[in-house]
Amino acid sequence: MASATTTTDPAVEDLAGVVWRLWRAADLAFQAAGPEGDLELDLLSMAARNAAWSGADLLADEHRGLCDVPASAERVPAALIREAEQVLAARPVEQWPAGASRLVVEVCDLVREHGR
Repeated sequence: MASATTTTDPAVEDLAGVVWRLWRAADLAFQAAGPEGDLELDLLSMAARNAAWSGADLLADEHRGLCDVPASAERVPAALIREAEQVLAARPVEQWPAGASRLVVEVCDLVREHGR
């Protein structure tokens, strides 16, 4: 008997990629801030981490593991945030899980404040 296979909605996979990018941006900004801290990088790290949590909360428990799959080779926090924004902008908000508009706003704010 053949086992049933499941497919993941491409929007869910894309959302997990957005979350991965935001987590990665947060981690890289935190590392770059160093032990003395750099206020701008620390703020970027916290804001990206908060946005990542917002995105992760939109995923069902069985899909959260997708957030561990690398979604980019980029190593610059601002570039990762811009990538996340581009992924979110690639489809109408109605195609994202309910509540995604908050994440879209958070990521747009990140781009505006730190995306240079």
